[in-house]
Amino acid sequence: MKLLLVITLVVFSLFTIAQIPDNRIVDWSNAGLVSDINLDIETVNINDFGAVPNDGIPDDQSLQDAIDYFAGFLGKIQFNAGIYDFNTRIFLESGIILEGAGSNSTILNANLDSELDFLYASGSMSALTHNVSIAEKGSSYIILQSALTEFSSGDIIKVKMDGESFMYSEWAYETMGQLFVIDNIVEDTIFLNS
Repeated sequence: MKLLLVITLVVFSLFTIAQIPDNRIVDWSNAGLVSDINLDIETVNINDFGAVPNDGIPDDQSLQDAIDYFAGFLGKIQFNAGIYDFNTRIFLESGIILEGAGSNSTILNANLDSELDFLYASGSMSALTHNVSIAEKGSSYIILQSALTEFSSGDIIKVKMDGESFMYSEWAYETMGQLFVIDNIVEDTIFLNS
């Protein structure tokens, strides 16, 4: 009898604990940037600074040299497919973009033997906030509550929602959002590149 009760409780808990309520399920199929971010900036490859993927030798100095190459100006550092090893903290300056060959192709393997973060990003970004009056799921436009003067075609914007009602941990607040490239603007309507 006790065995039957234990089995019943285990089966019941598996079916009740593992189920996510329908109103909390997130559809991630449309997550990520839909189109490429084509910025007209200088691009270098980390391999040109001595990094060799898959060799097991730390690439810290190569990445730091590539960052220093831009001397505080906007630039992109590309990583070919492969595993790049790092043993020290890297200070990523404002305006530097790191671009790999894909999340399954380029791996930045950080082994710092400490509690430090591998990448320490610094700098600033403009934080303009506009309230959205209409944003329909699957549409290629958003309508704001005021006319736009700060944005122009080709700008990259982050559209985010107030996610606090979906989150249980404060660290996750402000993380729900997606990047879009502005295709066109007409009065209070932003048309997104799709």
